[in-house]
Amino acid sequence: MKNTVRIIGGEFKGTRLRVPTVKHLRPTSGRNREMLFNWLGPQIVDARVLDLFAGTGALGLEALSRGANSVDFIESNRKVIRLLEENVNRLKLRADQVSITCKDTLRWLKRVERQWDFILLDPPFHMVNLYGEILGQLSTKLKSDGLIYVEHNRRNVIDYHDFSVWKSSTVGEVCCVLLQKFVANVPPVIDASTAVKS
Repeated sequence: MKNTVRIIGGEFKGTRLRVPTVKHLRPTSGRNREMLFNWLGPQIVDARVLDLFAGTGALGLEALSRGANSVDFIESNRKVIRLLEENVNRLKLRADQVSITCKDTLRWLKRVERQWDFILLDPPFHMVNLYGEILGQLSTKLKSDGLIYVEHNRRNVIDYHDFSVWKSSTVGEVCCVLLQKFVANVPPVIDASTAVKS
């Protein structure tokens, strides 16, 4: 089926999610989602997740499929929001499992006073300067033992601010990074980046 992505693991495995035709919308590939959730393993179970620049909701819905407690989706494009709501409704999720907010991500983050176990950050790749601004807001939004997943073009240099790299891999043109809060005098656990040709 054209213009769809598929949930690849967990309770909703095989479910297809619709993808709107919107410029710069780039759903995370199945390969990258599989890699991310292999990294996380059981850590995703019962986690509270924040999905920024949610798009189709593929990452957040994959998290729910694999046992996350709840996901808060943030997306600014109203056309994309309509498709996201349709994708969420297809899974017949409970109201306490999902919230969908149509707001500018950076403005919303500056106002919210909550914390999450796991944050997904995958903005359009051309918004290079926005990565640093968003990550600068996330140090107070992430729990002390929480993790942030970031995707960006491998050619772009991203300022990770108060976070250190826990795991990373490059798949084609996409750099996939899992960040943790930096703790002084404690070296981070880093996997060597793995270049994978697409």
